[in-house]
Amino acid sequence: MNTLKNQLSQLMLVSRHWFYVALALIFAITYIIPTYVLNNASTASYQTYDLTTQYSNQLDYFPTKNETKKVVVIDIDEATLASMSDEYGRWPWPRSVLAEFLEYLSLAEPAAVGIDVLFTDPDKQNIEGDSYLDEVIGSLEYIYLSALRLPAHNDKLSAVSVGMLPSMGKKPSAKDDKVAVLLPFLPQTLDSQKFGMTNFAHLSNGDGIVRHYPVALDIHGYRIPTLAAQLVKQSGGTLPKRNKILLNYLSAKKNIQEFSFAETFKALQNEDTKVIEDLSGAVIVIGSSAPGLFAVKPTPMNSETPGVLILATAVENLLNKQWYEELNASIGLYFLIIMLIFATIVFIFGLGSKLLDLIFIGVDFIAIFIAAGLILSMDSFADITFASHFAIGFYATARICQVIFRQQLREGRLLIGHKDHPSIDLVCGSYRYKVEEDHIKNAVKLRKVIEKTSPHIAFSDTVFNKEIGLLLDYATNGGLFYAVTPKGTGEEIMRKVKDVIIKLHPEKAVIDVVISCNTIEKNRKDFVEKALSESMPSMLEHINKEI
Repeated sequence: MNTLKNQLSQLMLVSRHWFYVALALIFAITYIIPTYVLNNASTASYQTYDLTTQYSNQLDYFPTKNETKKVVVIDIDEATLASMSDEYGRWPWPRSVLAEFLEYLSLAEPAAVGIDVLFTDPDKQNIEGDSYLDEVIGSLEYIYLSALRLPAHNDKLSAVSVGMLPSMGKKPSAKDDKVAVLLPFLPQTLDSQKFGMTNFAHLSNGDGIVRHYPVALDIHGYRIPTLAAQLVKQSGGTLPKRNKILLNYLSAKKNIQEFSFAETFKALQNEDTKVIEDLSGAVIVIGSSAPGLFAVKPTPMNSETPGVLILATAVENLLNKQWYEELNASIGLYFLIIMLIFATIVFIFGLGSKLLDLIFIGVDFIAIFIAAGLILSMDSFADITFASHFAIGFYATARICQVIFRQQLREGRLLIGHKDHPSIDLVCGSYRYKVEEDHIKNAVKLRKVIEKTSPHIAFSDTVFNKEIGLLLDYATNGGLFYAVTPKGTGEEIMRKVKDVIIKLHPEKAVIDVVISCNTIEKNRKDFVEKALSESMPSMLEHINKEI
């Protein structure tokens, strides 16, 4: 472990500020690859969407900004199954039951009716019921059934071509190839193409949670409408050009009305004027929430949401234009770049502090607040929390590396030799300034001047008594100037530097000179003394001019 720490510290000492620049680039690339190249960071990117939906639901806060149109779910719920079992038996009922219900429902003159139940095979024990249902659906133009898109690898085995499906347009490269789908078997429904796709297999973001709903499926270049799109079109609504929307469950929960199938059936048979008025002009979705009867999917609202409610949510969002507008995904990248640049500057110039630590700890909360505000106030979505994780990760990693580096220096484990004579023993003189912004700026200028005028001097971010060269540290507890020279001439040079610094800051400069020198081989001593004596006058001259 100590070896790794020492290697890391040696790397930081040699690379200096480039270490932090390289580390920032690594974090930026690590964000870009999953987000833009692999496109698999979507689960993490919807955390704020999930949290805002969950907590708004718990607080009964359901903002709606547009004038709403009626969307109704008629639910074949557990109570319905229990109350109708004596007369019609267990599910599935004869299809004549649904046909009769649809005839009574026509009294309300709904705008559109979608049936979230698959009728892919005839009822061999009740052929008359199938004919009855087909006849009713054929006579009522506003009724649409469900079709199911099967996995694409089954397309070659299908007898159905894309041209047999309803379409909202096609690409120039579109091909009328085979497509694996389960279609309603009812002849009039097929001929009139009064059906739409319902399939949630591809809607989740890798975690199974349904956040999006397709407006249309791209099948061999054709835009095949979903059942939600068909119902919106039938009711006179307009559809977005995009192929999917980000669902606004909050708007749907406020605006969707739910009715029990059994109770509604009975009310319609009795010509209940209130129920007829409630259903008049509505877009109606018929399906089931009964456990085990139909598919349930996890959503941000609930871990088990009936498919019929997800369908109704999509209908409500499209009809009332209440879906969330997803802003450009690059916003997250821009946010990350800004935070990385800021943090890199912090480390390069030694500006770290407890306040900055708290700021970066709060970055996630800031990101969540911004995203939640967009969702609740502007019906827009841009989740930057995924990017904020990387910003925090960079800051934490850089801070840990900095701590390890300083620990290695304090313990005397990090040694760096002069570029020409790595074994020379040295005299170390250190000059400590009081903490002030101007002093730190002057320290930076001083470092630049010395590097420019004296190629024989090495620099680092801190020092101990065996390090070689002139070193400068402007840490949070004050600007630090360290000089390391051979004994003799070096001491005289240090006094000159001391005089310059006292001249710059006569009241605030605190001087500590530490001498640590053993016998130096004459040829090495002569070389260093000559190098420093030749470069120091020029150095001091530039220092007096620049600072």
